[in-house]
Amino acid sequence: MLQDSDSASEITARQIAAEAETTLGMIKYYFDSKDALVNTAVTTLLIDKAVQLRDIADLDLSPAQKLAEFLIKVANIT
Repeated sequence: MLQDSDSASEITARQIAAEAETTLGMIKYYFDSKDALVNTAVTTLLIDKAVQLRDIADLDLSPAQKLAEFLIKVANIT
């Protein structure tokens, strides 16, 4: 959803609930605000990406190959 929008502020909580196949009530139960939900989603995405990037260091690749893998992962942030 964030990729399809110019700004997170354009996305409504109802749209998020529909995309998640849940109710608006559930969204509001777990998150104090839409901003809190978006913050949690982005934080989770970044943590997952950081783990993937860290794992590249453990691969049995040349430094050039590791750099290429790193750049591919960074370019595919979603």
